[in-house]
Amino acid sequence: MPRIIPLIWLLSIIALIALLHILALNLYLYFYFWWLDLFIHFLGGAWVALACLWLLFISGKISWDRRHSRAAFIAAIMTSFIIGLGWEAFEYWSGLIFVSVADYARDTVSDLIVDVSGGAAAALYFTLRRLYV
Repeated sequence: MPRIIPLIWLLSIIALIALLHILALNLYLYFYFWWLDLFIHFLGGAWVALACLWLLFISGKISWDRRHSRAAFIAAIMTSFIIGLGWEAFEYWSGLIFVSVADYARDTVSDLIVDVSGGAAAALYFTLRRLYV
């Protein structure tokens, strides 16, 4: 598969995330559909993990072999967590929090869990596809 194809997928996914987020903000969809924030976080975590893996392997910076599969999986999950944590800090410092103070910690933890879940799902897909294709 040419190296440009995964890049096109990455750009398409981030465009979808941006479009859904803008629509959700403008149409107040986050208030009507409680799960939409979690869905966006899942997609975001998946995108971050795939971008990490693309930068590491598909771009040719590191050669792929079975020895690297565990390290790639862990790197993708950790990157999803770190970027998710940064996003939560950005939301807090920029005043983009739409939950009560009492619910803030629960919301942040659930967002981070879903970020990492999306990252793990994408990393698992990528790793298994690379190992068995």
